[in-house]
Amino acid sequence: MKHSITAIIPVYNAEPFLHRAIDSVLQQSRPPDEIILVDDGSTDESMRVASAYADHVTIIRQQNAGAGPARNAGVSAAGGRLLAFLDADDYWTLTKLEKQLDLLEADPTVEAVFGRAIQFADDNLSEELRDQIRIPTTPVMGFAPSGMLIRKEAFLRVGDFGNLPVGHWMEWYVRAGKAGVVMRTIPEVVFYRRIHGGNLGIQHRAEKDARLAVLKGQLERRRTERGQ
Repeated sequence: MKHSITAIIPVYNAEPFLHRAIDSVLQQSRPPDEIILVDDGSTDESMRVASAYADHVTIIRQQNAGAGPARNAGVSAAGGRLLAFLDADDYWTLTKLEKQLDLLEADPTVEAVFGRAIQFADDNLSEELRDQIRIPTTPVMGFAPSGMLIRKEAFLRVGDFGNLPVGHWMEWYVRAGKAGVVMRTIPEVVFYRRIHGGNLGIQHRAEKDARLAVLKGQLERRRTERGQ
């Protein structure tokens, strides 16, 4: 049975990056069946960029509420049986969907597929910030929205991303584990994560705290399973 795929791109003031993100979706070796772009109250020229893709992209607009609610709006409008998310400052490798779909079709028990990611510094990242962070020179595990392809029924079983200002992704990931979502990871790089001033600082601290919560939840589940 043919799988339909909906790609969802939340956008907030992503004018410098949006062309690259949308192009990486349109150029997929296995293109999505629909692309939904959710403008989260951008105040820059993001929607001028998006309008150039009006023949290929459905645009939804909402007042600024955060990336989680923006992704949720895309899910609500999605017609696909599979959901793929892409942050507007990231971009996919050209075979991202094809490689992940191959695994989902080969194993019907798998509900979500991740891959690896390459992180890179944006050209406009200040030298001060470059000195403060250490960007890995080799691919890392891509446990992020941009790296996931998930069956819609599994996503709905977990529930939406919530509306936390930061850390909403990892909070969702914890719930997905508790809901028993069967996840697998392929060895291929599936997206590039851009490091820039807008995704550093408090967001990184929140992600660190959320990762600790994930590990704690996994340990608690294992203890519970051993006690049964």
